[in-house]
Amino acid sequence: MSPENKKEFLAAEYGDLFFADANIKTCLPAQADEVSIHLNYRICYVLEGSGTFTVNHQPFALVAGQGILMTPNDVAYGEASKTDPWRYLWIAFNGNQAGHYLEYCKLSREHPVFVTTHGDLLEQKVLEMTRYKNHSVPGMLYLTGLLYQVLSVLAEDADLPYIYKVAENPYVIQTIRYIQDHYKGNIQITDSAEALSVHRCYLSMIFKKTLGLSPQQFLMTFRIKKAEQLLQNTNYSISEIAKSCGYTDADSFCKAFKKVNHINPSTYRKDDELE
Repeated sequence: MSPENKKEFLAAEYGDLFFADANIKTCLPAQADEVSIHLNYRICYVLEGSGTFTVNHQPFALVAGQGILMTPNDVAYGEASKTDPWRYLWIAFNGNQAGHYLEYCKLSREHPVFVTTHGDLLEQKVLEMTRYKNHSVPGMLYLTGLLYQVLSVLAEDADLPYIYKVAENPYVIQTIRYIQDHYKGNIQITDSAEALSVHRCYLSMIFKKTLGLSPQQFLMTFRIKKAEQLLQNTNYSISEIAKSCGYTDADSFCKAFKKVNHINPSTYRKDDELE
């Protein structure tokens, strides 16, 4: 099947969402992309370093952990930082329902910037996309399946209430990344502060100023959010969920869960099953 016929087939038979292209780009200091008009939706996510995407003449300065959505017919280009050039991934896609799926990720032309700390997973999916050379119809469906997985990750993060408040603060982003990577263990916020070369009190201050929560409060909220997902989607026991979310025993987990949700985990699970 020719590329033209393939695109016609995808648009006609699988027009809700389809993969177009993807890659990972490593830039030199101050390296700028050519100005281009994007015909598809494009998600860019910064893996390392920093830089600025200019979309329809509006600049968006991004650091590692942040990404941006570009929509069809946007005029855009990117420029790497002079001192900390970025490495970023991008995924191009389209489809009749693409905008609808992006709504689940809380992404639109009006709100294009996002934060996710699942950069390793996104990079893994894009590497799979770039390595997959089978461009038959089954192959294109496989690639679109990977795209669905990427959007699933972004939608999961978008469901967390804090995520859009951190776009301006790299210290907060890095602290969230540390918490998401280590929430199952015995986390010490001082470890994150040391890794960022900032004082613990300063980190706590900017964290609370940005999110309205201390790092410790955020950790508890994040753990409980993960516990809710396990209660909804698995048959794990309360004790197993407690350990999976960083609690040493079921009692301390139930106490924290009730503090956040005002009901115990068992009742939460039963209520969810009834809906």
